[in-house]
Amino acid sequence: MTYKPSEEGGWASLDSPSKKTPKADWAAAGAPLDASGLAPLPPHDLIPLLPRGSTVFDSLPARAIVLEPLAPAVGDGLIVARRPDSVGVVLIRGGKIAEVYSVNELQRISGAPALQRIREQKDATISSWRLQPSVVDIIPPLLRADPYYADLRLEWVNWERLLGDLRGRPGTFIVELITPVGRGVINLRDGLYVASFTDTQPELCEPSLLDEIAGVNTGSLRVLREEPAAAKSDDVAHSAPDDPEIAMIGVPPVDYGTVPEAAAPAPAPMSDIPELPPAPSDNGGGGSIEASATQEPIEAKSMLRQLLGLGPQGTATATAERAESTVSTATGSTPSVAVLLPDLKLIAFNHLHRAEPKLESMLDEAAADNRSLDWVASAIRSTPLLYVSQGTLDDLANEVLALGSRTD
Repeated sequence: MTYKPSEEGGWASLDSPSKKTPKADWAAAGAPLDASGLAPLPPHDLIPLLPRGSTVFDSLPARAIVLEPLAPAVGDGLIVARRPDSVGVVLIRGGKIAEVYSVNELQRISGAPALQRIREQKDATISSWRLQPSVVDIIPPLLRADPYYADLRLEWVNWERLLGDLRGRPGTFIVELITPVGRGVINLRDGLYVASFTDTQPELCEPSLLDEIAGVNTGSLRVLREEPAAAKSDDVAHSAPDDPEIAMIGVPPVDYGTVPEAAAPAPAPMSDIPELPPAPSDNGGGGSIEASATQEPIEAKSMLRQLLGLGPQGTATATAERAESTVSTATGSTPSVAVLLPDLKLIAFNHLHRAEPKLESMLDEAAADNRSLDWVASAIRSTPLLYVSQGTLDDLANEVLALGSRTD
C-alpha cells in the first residue's frame, strides 16, 4: 500500500522517512530489517486498546466464569474474553449486559450470536474492569469501526497534520499508536475531540499524552472509522475493503433482525464453534417457549429473556394473560403493548444488537399507558438513538406493526 500526501507538506509521505528506526530501539537483537531498511512493525491486536478502570479480576479461565451473574457485580464496565485467535467484549451498564461483540481474523459479530460464541469458548481467559458510565459509552465505536489506514509508520507521519486531516472529515475516527514507550488511542467524532487513553492510565487522559507518545517518532499507528449514522445503509451489506492491507477484520456485523416472517439467516460459518447445547430452562421445567416473530431458536430466546431482565417465560405469559383485558379500543382486536411487551423488547434487541435504555423505557411507559402498536411504531420512528440510522428505526417500526398483524 502506498500513502501519499494530498498536497505539498501533507501528513504522510513514503519518499523519505524522517528517521531510520535503530534496530535496538524497536526490535530484539538480531531481528531482520524489512525491505525499507526499517525494523519490522509489531502486529496489531484484533481490536484497539480499550480503557481500563479498576480491576475486578484478571485472566481467569473461562470454564470457571458464568457471564450473566457477573454483570451486577461489575456495575458499569466491561468483560473481555481472549483466545489466541479471537477477542470477545461484553459491555456492562447499570449491572446489566448492554452490548456484546466478538472478533476473530475472519469475522466480527455482535449481539446474541456474539454472546453465544463467548459462552462456548471455554479455553478463553476472562478479565473484567469497572469503568465510569461515560467511559463505557466511548467503547462501542472502538469495536464497530472499520479499517481506514493500516500499519502507518510514525517515521512517515506528521502527527499533528494527520489529526487535523481527520478532524476535517465526517464520522468517528479511532487512531491507535503503538510505540516502544507505550500504546495510546484518541477518539475523534465529526471534527471534535471525544476522548483519549493510554495503556498506563486507568481510564481517560489528556490528549497531550498521545502527543508525547507520538513524539518518539518510532512505531506504528492505525486508523479506524465508523461512518456517520445518516450515511449508513441498512438495506445493503457493507463490503470488506478491497485492499488486503486494510482488511484487518474483514466481515462486517450481520443484521440478524431484519428478515420478516422467515427464519433469520445464520451467521457466517464458524467451523471452530461447536453446536450449542440447549440452555437451562428458566420457566421451572414446565411449559415451552413459543417461537418468536423471527422464529429464533428456543435457546436463544430463553437466553435473551435473561439478558433483558424479563424473567421466566411463565411470568411473561401470566402478565400477558392478565393484560388481555387492556387491549386498546383504538386498535380494535389488536393486542396492546402490555400484552406484547416481552416480544417487543426481543425484537428491539435483535435490530439494535444491544439493550437500548431509552427505547426500553418508552416501551415500558407505553405498556403502562395502554398505548397501541401504531403509537409505538410512530414513537420508534421519531426517537433518535446514538449510532442508529433512521433506516434501522423504520425497519424496527415496521416489524412492530407486523407483530400486531400476526397476533390478530
